[in-house]
Amino acid sequence: MFVALAHHKLPPAKREAREARIQQLVDEQGLFSSGTPDEFARQKALLKDVAILYPDALMEATIESICGPMRFGACLSTPCPEELLSLRLKVLTMMANLDGKFPRSPEVTAALKGILIHCAPHALEARSEIVIKAACTDWSRLMLPALDRLNQWPPNGLHSGLSNLTSGVLFDTLAAGVSMPPDEPLLPVIEGIIDGAQARFAKIVSDVRQTTMEAVLGGVHLGPATEATVQAAERLIEEVTQLVNERMTSERLQHARDDGELQSDLTPVHAWSVNRLLRWIEGPIVNATPTRKVDRAGVVAAEGPSKRPPVSTANASSPPPMTARDVDTLIENGYAATAAFFLADITETVALATTLGADKALLGACDRLRPPLAQLASQPASVDELKAGPLLAQAESSIAALRGNIKAHQVQERLQQKFEAQLEAALAGETMVLGRRRGGVIACPMNAGDWPWVVGAFHQRLLPRTRRIEIDGETVLLSPDQALALYVTGSSQSSYAFDVSVHLWQRRHGSTSGPGLGATAWPAMNSPDWFDTYITCCVLHVPHAG
Repeated sequence: MFVALAHHKLPPAKREAREARIQQLVDEQGLFSSGTPDEFARQKALLKDVAILYPDALMEATIESICGPMRFGACLSTPCPEELLSLRLKVLTMMANLDGKFPRSPEVTAALKGILIHCAPHALEARSEIVIKAACTDWSRLMLPALDRLNQWPPNGLHSGLSNLTSGVLFDTLAAGVSMPPDEPLLPVIEGIIDGAQARFAKIVSDVRQTTMEAVLGGVHLGPATEATVQAAERLIEEVTQLVNERMTSERLQHARDDGELQSDLTPVHAWSVNRLLRWIEGPIVNATPTRKVDRAGVVAAEGPSKRPPVSTANASSPPPMTARDVDTLIENGYAATAAFFLADITETVALATTLGADKALLGACDRLRPPLAQLASQPASVDELKAGPLLAQAESSIAALRGNIKAHQVQERLQQKFEAQLEAALAGETMVLGRRRGGVIACPMNAGDWPWVVGAFHQRLLPRTRRIEIDGETVLLSPDQALALYVTGSSQSSYAFDVSVHLWQRRHGSTSGPGLGATAWPAMNSPDWFDTYITCCVLHVPHAG
């Protein structure tokens, strides 16, 4: 009911777009129940009313989980609706082909029924062929390990609307198993399939949490317990943010710059200055068309003691008031740190791209940016603020063009699966720290020629399961307008083929959409509404193969 209230508080255009999406999802289900045309029309209308009650991340799965069992029951009923006769024939044929080939255990029966139920009508024939083929092989080798892993998987006990996701995992396991040699180990394949499904599930949970948090902060009443939890989390974010703000003094920043800390592994003071600059300009530092400089006086007023939230830390002390010169120092450092990132990225990517035969004009375009980027990185005060953003934007687009110019060759499927599994394992073992430029090793050696495939599969892809970062020793939840995503680049260390970093992303001012596009294992980032801050939180290294 609370989500329905939030739906009706949406602006008219967004509410109508959401209702149109619901209508589309319902229409795609085709006929999903028996009854007269009038009865079916009423059922569709009721289904649309029910769909409004669910967050967008759960809507499609919920509609499918409602319509699938209804359609399955209708096609086996007597009399069967004429429109479902062909579907009925397919189901009965499949059941006859499977009769006696699987044991009559409740678990196996429920699993097979799930594969049939949670399937769009047009895909049933292809699914039935795979299941029948599995029944003619060593089906226990294919099904029992997958069922065992699925029984340990959280969605089974969290939301019935995700049952189509678990059935999809079982079907994908059967489909992979029937195409593999009998002596090839299947467990790594099962683990890879379930890891991908877990990532999709994590994306759904992350989207639901974000929707809930934004609804509360937007004034939608979601009940006292939910509101108290969200507000407590928001207060904690504010308190830790303020605590770190007070530590990141201009004196500390200047000291770090004098000591050359900008090139070190861990730079919380520099990363935090970039983060604050993004808040002040309400957008990315990388800006091809800046229209105005930062309002120093406005920032000093906004950062004054009277505007700060109370901090509950017992030992917190009041820092000196921020001055216009402090703002200058933070702005200069923000541009310098970002320029240093692009300078290193160009150095690493050009070296790798040269070995892979990249276009010489694109290589030259990147090389020509080294001197101005080096000047901005080392002497930010000498570069006009309105010229710094366009220079960084040129670097961003030049590197992206070079990265896109290198064509991927075919990487063996088993190597792809191994890399993905080892990437997951490496990420799980890392603490995300704002400004961190180091990390562990992805235990899957690759050739330089594999880099374009890794770029296509993982560059600028969301990490929905990671919602905490460490800032100067303090662990804090990401705010609703922040997210973490992967960034694939070359490596500055000769012992590694290339690197996969984790970057902090931020939502553009005035946007409301989520960070990821789609519910895949590695969703592409929503670049129109979100942007990369180029603040690194972790760097993972890929060893050379051979």
